[in-house]
Amino acid sequence: MLLTSLVPAVLAVASAAAPAPQLSVQSCQFGEVFVFSTAQCEIEVKNLGQQKVRIGRILASQPTDTIEPSSLTLAPGETAKLKAVIRPDVAVGLTNRMFLLDTGDSKSVPTYAYAQGFIGSVLDDPRPTVDLGEVIIGGVLPSRQIELTSRDHGSLRATGIVESPAFVDARLENDGRTVRVAYKASAPWGQRSDDRIVVSLDTPQQKKVAIALSAHIVGDVAPERQAVSLGVVRTDADREYFVPLRSRSGKPFRVGKVELEAWKGAKTDVVDCSPAADGCKRIRIRGGKGIGFGPLEGILRVDLPDYDQVLPIRLTATALPPGVEPAEEPTEGPADQAPTANRSA
Repeated sequence: MLLTSLVPAVLAVASAAAPAPQLSVQSCQFGEVFVFSTAQCEIEVKNLGQQKVRIGRILASQPTDTIEPSSLTLAPGETAKLKAVIRPDVAVGLTNRMFLLDTGDSKSVPTYAYAQGFIGSVLDDPRPTVDLGEVIIGGVLPSRQIELTSRDHGSLRATGIVESPAFVDARLENDGRTVRVAYKASAPWGQRSDDRIVVSLDTPQQKKVAIALSAHIVGDVAPERQAVSLGVVRTDADREYFVPLRSRSGKPFRVGKVELEAWKGAKTDVVDCSPAADGCKRIRIRGGKGIGFGPLEGILRVDLPDYDQVLPIRLTATALPPGVEPAEEPTEGPADQAPTANRSA
């Protein structure tokens, strides 16, 4: 969860004469722990001001972490200790776990506290991942395998699959080290990058490991490419841009709600292809006026009620004012040829 999403709306309107809260925060160290274990440490907070300070919300930035108490009030000069509990499940290495101390003062810089430490793994690959590439629903569904190894624990064994999405088939092979995974035909369409399975281990230091999964799931209805480029979007006026969708089976299909994320002011609707054809629709995007120039990315979410799917489509573009053309891609000459500007006469 991004910490920027934790910054609150103004909870109260302070008088113009009231000073901003003055908090001293001492971060804590939780030492060295392994993935999927629990650590804790105490963060010290002191009110350096002359007025009482109310911390209405104390929030962890990571969904697996907690902090207590969740709110408190400090008298002038008073010190309190916050109990931070760290439960790492993916991150490894040196880490800073952030916590927001929300005083409700929108005019002051947000106050953060930190719990610092090192997160280790018994595995040779501390961040195991499996990329299944393109998975075409209706065809042969590919599977991939990954072997879990440890130089420190040569007898390491995986003992079970303890967490898996319903649309993923995950199983252990007989050797006790190899995990085989595949997406099922029920998998959500589009790019998958946040899926994972969790496997239990028999080592005393680390009882579990998360294996990240990624794939591009292609259903009956799909755009021509995984990421659709709209080319150059001009910022002086709203113009129309189109994203074609086609059915691989050629059957007609309905399009429900269409949402476009991260493109301010743009509007969308659904029109026929040109020329019209069965199994072909276009998402029409109208926008561009007033957006900032530079690289532009967005996610188009298309409801396909006939398939009970919401298809995410990644969009890319370059936003430029009129009269400005995109920069040419740099070309590389021979490795032993220096640029002309660097040559001596």
